[in-house]
Amino acid sequence: QVILEISPQQSRIINGEIDTFGLNTVLRGRVGEWIELGGLDQNRTEQGSGIANTFAQVEKRSVFIKIEKQ
Repeated sequence: QVILEISPQQSRIINGEIDTFGLNTVLRGRVGEWIELGGLDQNRTEQGSGIANTFAQVEKRSVFIKIEKQ
């Protein structure tokens, strides 16, 4: 089993102060297996004033990572 800890951070200076944002993620999986790191699920529906003016959009994006032995 593999345990992967990911901690991206972003810092910026605003009005002379350092503002830092971060995220911690822990993934567990097996060597050679694709593991989902994160993604986006978005559903959007728009409706107009006409009879058939309905628009629906579903979007899914995923990021996977694979750990292999060397």
